[in-house]
Amino acid sequence: MADNERKGAMTERDDDVDEAVAAFHDLRQTVERFGAHISAEMTIVRKGVELAFEQFEKFQETPGDGENLLRIAEFLVGMNQRIDLIARSPILKNGPDYFVRAFERGGEGMMATAVQQSELDNREFRRHLLELRHLTRGARERRLQNIYLWFVGAIGLVVGMVAALIVAPSL
Repeated sequence: MADNERKGAMTERDDDVDEAVAAFHDLRQTVERFGAHISAEMTIVRKGVELAFEQFEKFQETPGDGENLLRIAEFLVGMNQRIDLIARSPILKNGPDYFVRAFERGGEGMMATAVQQSELDNREFRRHLLELRHLTRGARERRLQNIYLWFVGAIGLVVGMVAALIVAPSL
């Protein structure tokens, strides 16, 4: 019985050791991942600093402040022209109410056009309907005329036979 207790205690210790090893392994992988991220970020920072130093050297190589001031003044004149163009744009002059009214007028015009087109289509449909009704009525009348013609022909045949029977013995 004591042996069974020892074996159970050893198994528990082995499980605890395995869990600790797995946790340590996960921790190590996480630290390595963070190290790789930090290394990549350091590379980006190093490149940025190098680029900044290059730009700084270019800035220091300029011969005089007068030339820099001239470039700055030209840049500001260009910016001023752009700002003037933006200030003169109809969007800023008219405001949102103007454009709302313009959209409403456009929508009303579009709806009026759609209604007129619908009315024209409706009239054309009614015209075709009347034309179709007229054609069907004509076909019905022709069929009725054909029935009358057959009826008159049958009566004429009967009258002719009766007349032939009456006239034939007297001849």
